[in-house]
Amino acid sequence: MTIRLDGYIRVSRVGGREGESFISPELQREQIERWAQLRDVTIAAWHTDLDQSGGKLERPGLDKALGRIRSRKTGGLAVARLDRFSRAGVAAALMVVEEIHDAGGEIAAVDLGIDPTTPFGEFAMTLMLGLARMQRRQIADTWKDAQRRAVGRGVHIASRAPTGYVRGEGGRLEPHPVWAPHIAEVFRLKAAGGSWRELADYLRAHGVESPYGSTQWHPRALVHIIENRAYLGEARSGEFVKAGAHDRLVDEATFAAAHEAKGERPANGMGGSPLAGILRCAGCSYVLKPDTMKGRDGGKLRLYRCRGERPGGKCPAPASVLGGVIEPFVVERFFEGLGGMRAEASAITDELRSAEDAFRRAERELVAWRDNESIADLGGTFVDGLRGRVARRDEALEALEHARVRAGIADLPEAPELQALWPSLDVSDRRHLLHAALDAVFVRRGRVPIAERALVLWRGEGPDDLPGPGRRLGLRSHVWD
Repeated sequence: MTIRLDGYIRVSRVGGREGESFISPELQREQIERWAQLRDVTIAAWHTDLDQSGGKLERPGLDKALGRIRSRKTGGLAVARLDRFSRAGVAAALMVVEEIHDAGGEIAAVDLGIDPTTPFGEFAMTLMLGLARMQRRQIADTWKDAQRRAVGRGVHIASRAPTGYVRGEGGRLEPHPVWAPHIAEVFRLKAAGGSWRELADYLRAHGVESPYGSTQWHPRALVHIIENRAYLGEARSGEFVKAGAHDRLVDEATFAAAHEAKGERPANGMGGSPLAGILRCAGCSYVLKPDTMKGRDGGKLRLYRCRGERPGGKCPAPASVLGGVIEPFVVERFFEGLGGMRAEASAITDELRSAEDAFRRAERELVAWRDNESIADLGGTFVDGLRGRVARRDEALEALEHARVRAGIADLPEAPELQALWPSLDVSDRRHLLHAALDAVFVRRGRVPIAERALVLWRGEGPDDLPGPGRRLGLRSHVWD
C-alpha cells in the first residue's frame, strides 16, 4: 500500500556563509524524492523554511506540516536529515518527532535510515523516542535547577501555552485576546454543573481550538483545563510554584467549584496494562480486553480476556491470561529479539560509541557555559564562548550522524542497558516500545505453560488483516504448532 507523506526542507544561512553542513533546498528535495521513489511513497505536499534557525521549533513551514498531520491530511513527514527539525540537539529534534507520533503520523529521516515503510525502521525510531523520553526524566538535577530558575522568573515551562494564553515577553503567559474570556466561561459552566459535552459545544461554537489545532474537544482535554492551576496565575513545574506569575483567568472559588464538579477523570481504557492492544485471542484474532479479578488474598489481579461475543459472531475458543503470567513472558521475548537485532548491526559499535561520547561532552560543555550565571554578564566574551561551544557541539553532532549513516541503522542501545532501565519506565513508555516492536501476541485457551499458549509476532510477521477499530472483520482463528 502506498504511503502518503509530506516533504519538509529547512535551510538556515548565517551572514551568507555556507559550511560543510549546508544542504541546498534542491539537494534535500532530490534526496527525499529518490528515497520516496524507491519505497513507493507519495509526497503529498512540500513545506520549506528558508533562513529559519533550527534552534527554534516554531517555524511557518514546520507548523503547517504539523497541522496537516494533526488533521489527518497526511500520514507524516519525510526529511533528508533529522537535524532539519532542530539544531538544538538530538533530544529537541526527537521532541518534534514524538509530537508527530502522538498525532498518529510517521517520520522518515533519510540520513539515519529511519524508514516507516520497514518494520525495523519504525521500531528503531520508536525506541529512540522512548529512550529520549526516559533520558529527559533522568537528568533530574539539571532539570530541577532549570525549573527552579524559570519558575522563579514567572515562566510557564510547558511546551505549549495553555489554551486561553499566548507566550509573551520572556516566555511569560499573557491572556489570549479572543479565547481567554471563553476559557473563563468554561470554568463557570463547569462550576454550575455543566456536562463535558456542553463545555465542548461552547468552545466549538466560539471557535476555540484545542491544543491539537482542532475545534473538536474531547473530555480528557477539558479535564486538563479544569485541573490546570496556570489559570489561577501560577507558573509551576514539578515541585516549584510561583503565584502571581501572570494574569489569572479564573478566581479561586470558581476554580475550586469547577474542580469539585469534574468528578473522576474519564478513563482511557488502558490504564496500567502494558500489553493493551497487543494481546490477541487465538480463537477469534480480536484483542484481549484488560480487566481485573480478585486474588486469593483479596487484592486485585490484572487479567486479559476475550469478550467472546463479536459483531461477526461468537468466539469458538475465548482465551484469557493473567497479567502476571503473560507480561514477563512477552518482555523477555522482547529483549531476546532486541539483542538479536543489535548483534546483526554492531560492526562499528566502537565508532558509534566514540562519536556519541564526543557529542555528549560537547553538549555538556555548552550547557555548563550557557547556564553559568557568573559569566552571563561578560557581554562579548560570553557570546563568543557560547558561539564556539555551539559550533563544537554541532560538529560533534555531524560526526555522530555520519557514524550512524555508515552503520546503516539508527544507533540502538545494548539490550542489557535497556533491560536495566526498564523498571524506571512508566507503563505508557513500555507499552509504546512494545507496540513498536510487535505486531501481535496471540494467546490460546488451555492449561499448559505460557510458552506453549502464546505466540509472539514481531513487526512484519503478523497477518495484514487483523481486526481492530474501524475494521470489523469476521472471526478467524490463528493456529500454530
